[in-house]
Amino acid sequence: MTEETTAPNGVLLDYDVRKVMAALPHRYPMLLVDRVVSLTLNERIHAVKAVSMNEQFFQGHFPGRPIMPGVLQIEALAQAAGVLAVESLGLAGSGKLVYFMAIEEAKFRNPVEPGVLLDLHVEFTQKRSRVCKFAGKAMIGDKVTCEVSFTAMIADAIWTREEPPYGASISRVARSLTRSSAQKTPRPRTSPMTGWRSASSSRPGPSTSRPIAAAFSTMPSALKASMLPTIEAHASGCPL
Repeated sequence: MTEETTAPNGVLLDYDVRKVMAALPHRYPMLLVDRVVSLTLNERIHAVKAVSMNEQFFQGHFPGRPIMPGVLQIEALAQAAGVLAVESLGLAGSGKLVYFMAIEEAKFRNPVEPGVLLDLHVEFTQKRSRVCKFAGKAMIGDKVTCEVSFTAMIADAIWTREEPPYGASISRVARSLTRSSAQKTPRPRTSPMTGWRSASSSRPGPSTSRPIAAAFSTMPSALKASMLPTIEAHASGCPL
């Protein structure tokens, strides 16, 4: 943030897509904010998404009747909120990301079709250092297409953009799976009456740690990242 791009009243000016990409980690095809029209620090933001027929989601939603999915309108509003939070809380370059926590009272009023400028209006309803609440409204001209309230959390990024630490994570998950498998292997039970061991209990179940770890290591990077928290929680016995 520089003096040249900040008006005396705290409104950021000259906020083009390059600055949006500096504030957000999203990239094509998930970057849904093209420009910021105005941003008042600690208060509100007005951003724009240019909706083009070239968007990937129009290929299947729907053939012959292209409509922007409502969930992507909410995602666009959330990204605008991310820019507002990054600028207001001074998070640029801090390694922090803005994560969704809750979506409430989502309403979809009108369809969004190709060839329009979707205005994204978001404002703080509660601002804290770690958790923020927002109210968002997507509009085409003076026509509301979507309105929603949502909560976001400020937290460390799981990985850096340059080098995701998948190697260390895979090793940690593999070790956890091995320990979990060993703990869950049933022990043979001996009858106190006959001294015979149960045939079913004398054969421990097959270990699944090696096949799972091997399959995990061959998955695409994006899939690994999405599965890591669930696998680690399961392996450590934490409730999901």
